Amino acid sequence: MEEVLEIIPPVDRWKVRHARWVEGGRMLEFEALPYRRLLESPSFKLVGGRVYRIELSYTPVGTGGLGIGVRRGRNWSWDLRRDYVSDEPVNTTVFFPVSETETFQIVLHHLQGGERATTQIRDLSVSLACVNEGLSAESDNAEIPFKSVWKRKLHSLCKNSGLWNSAVAAIEMRLGREEVLSLPQYMAFCPTGQCQALCDFCSVTINRAGVVKKQLPMQKLDRFLLPVAKTLRMVGVEGNGEPTLYDEFGELIERITTNGTAFYLITNGERLTSVLIDRLLASPVDSVNFSVNAATEETHAKVMKLTDFDRVIGNIRQLTGQRSPGLNPTPLINVSFVVVHQNIHEVVEFLKIAENDWGVDGIYIRPLSELANDFGAIEDQRDLVPFKEDIEGMVEQVNDYLRTTQRKAQVHFFPETFRSFRENPLSDSSSTFKLPPKSRWQLENHSIKASWSGSRVAVRGEGFVGQYLLSSYNAPCRTMQDMEIPIEVIVESGTLGIGVLDEQNSKWIKTASFDKGRHGETFKFNTGDNGALKLVLYAGSDDALQCEVDWKDALDGGAKDEAVLNSGSEAVSENEGRSSARHRDKTQTLWQSLSGFLFKPRSPGSVKYYCQKPWTDLNNFSVDGRMDVCCIATGPSQERYALGNIHDQSFQEVWNGERMREFRRTVNSPDKLPPCQRCPMAYAYQGPFFDPKHTLDWLFENPLLILGVGSLKPVYQKIIHRMIKTVLELAVFAGFKRN
Repeated sequence: MEEVLEIIPPVDRWKVRHARWVEGGRMLEFEALPYRRLLESPSFKLVGGRVYRIELSYTPVGTGGLGIGVRRGRNWSWDLRRDYVSDEPVNTTVFFPVSETETFQIVLHHLQGGERATTQIRDLSVSLACVNEGLSAESDNAEIPFKSVWKRKLHSLCKNSGLWNSAVAAIEMRLGREEVLSLPQYMAFCPTGQCQALCDFCSVTINRAGVVKKQLPMQKLDRFLLPVAKTLRMVGVEGNGEPTLYDEFGELIERITTNGTAFYLITNGERLTSVLIDRLLASPVDSVNFSVNAATEETHAKVMKLTDFDRVIGNIRQLTGQRSPGLNPTPLINVSFVVVHQNIHEVVEFLKIAENDWGVDGIYIRPLSELANDFGAIEDQRDLVPFKEDIEGMVEQVNDYLRTTQRKAQVHFFPETFRSFRENPLSDSSSTFKLPPKSRWQLENHSIKASWSGSRVAVRGEGFVGQYLLSSYNAPCRTMQDMEIPIEVIVESGTLGIGVLDEQNSKWIKTASFDKGRHGETFKFNTGDNGALKLVLYAGSDDALQCEVDWKDALDGGAKDEAVLNSGSEAVSENEGRSSARHRDKTQTLWQSLSGFLFKPRSPGSVKYYCQKPWTDLNNFSVDGRMDVCCIATGPSQERYALGNIHDQSFQEVWNGERMREFRRTVNSPDKLPPCQRCPMAYAYQGPFFDPKHTLDWLFENPLLILGVGSLKPVYQKIIHRMIKTVLELAVFAGFKRN
């Protein structure tokens, strides 16, 4: 139930500045001068910890615009400003959170440009309402389990200053703190699970029942936005649905950008209209990212099941044509292409059209995401998965195009991330059967740890008799072929079973059991009618297992390098010292942690920091309210890595909950969780004190530094710039990966 504040009188009782009422108070008239205040409301007090809504409506006489702002009473600084330009009646809503109880004033003013301002408006109305009591600043601090006064004070500084928050988060990441005082700087929300597209690679398409018709309640969003109102640098509007189908999409944009926070939008582009495009261009949107996934109408319909390709491309062209001119036009317009079997032949054509015809700023050629469960990546046998030879051909063609043509857009293409593919079918001339390389084996048991060295795999852990432990992806083979695979098995404890499954993974073709001891064995079997086979290691007894298998020459690329697969299980990790890490985090003082960080010897070139996201990011990618640290750790098959739920838990229960602490504990250690092990976005630093380039650019945009350095000769400016860069690299960014 909204609380209407009686302290805001009708606008005809406001203080008139550079305007006058005519026609008996029905019309406000003024001159189209540069920025002038027209009307000022009486001062009023708002309660901290709440979100308020201002509703503005008026009818302009002719074409023009009007501005509205909120001023804070302490020094009458602006908390909020919005400009509106229209020749139609305006009905708009502005939201703003209030962190501390204070006096405010609403002001109507000319547009700052002046020349676009209207000179007459009718039917002017302004109202104010509290839409969510939220959490007061005091109660939010009390919710944090910090008994120390200085920790409370430091948290309060973080909450009220984005710069303080970034600095504290950077220190906490370098110290490896699990329970943090800082707050998120980057968030993403999924406002709806509804989507008119039916992309086969999308999680919504795979599991549409029960989710697609839901929308994220706005009051749930408020509970998470209020504590971070002054710390957020960027908010994503994305997720497993089409955001523009959200019933309150315009209100959502107003809500998340109240404090000037930038946001980005990911859309399929079909539901965008001219009105919505104008609204986006008037907001602090950083980028609009179109999921196109095709270069032609036919392929677009086949991959996304959408019917209006021309409208999508028209919307892209409209945005690129209407946005702000200059050296840094906003928003950035990006297009993406997820490579699947049905569209892989159009990748280069997509690059050509996007660069030369659509006029976009960024092009993302993305791999099909690997399927995964709680133990790691799993085999994807769907028809949409490209074959290995098609991926290799596409990579060669794209690299040739990028090498031989001049760039008109920034192309994001990383061949090493294309890990999801099907092995090529064996041709009639093929005579050699190979087991998949070590990267294409998957753990099947939460208590198992498997490590590779050359062609050897060591397996240890526990499982009940018959339970799968480790299995290969399907390996192509010829039908009706007699196979011989020489292997060596060493069992130190327990009993190991090795089996060969048919193409459907439904029945055994061959099995063998190995007790304690060293065994030399040649696996002999006939492939029958199968075009592919799967090798499986399983528990032959209920006893704890410790063994090693050497696949010799049968493993593809077996002797090239080493790899480690960790299940990420709590049982194994506790035995590896996780409990001691948790104890250390709680008992060390800040000075002990800081001195250990500063004075611990390490190589200047060593890379220590793999990821910052557990200290800076908090995301909601699905409309069911699940919260995740990043998009790699999400999805219904990875429930173990969910941080919590926006519908059921408080902000701090998610942000400093046990699962988020586990990510902070492991992500920059050798014992990473499975989602982190396979992450294609490692070392993607962003923001001040995390990204070296961003920090340097931000530092040299500081007015005090500009005043001090700008008066020097260019040669001295260059020297100072290089000195500061060197100091930052040695003192602030030691342990970060350098490009």
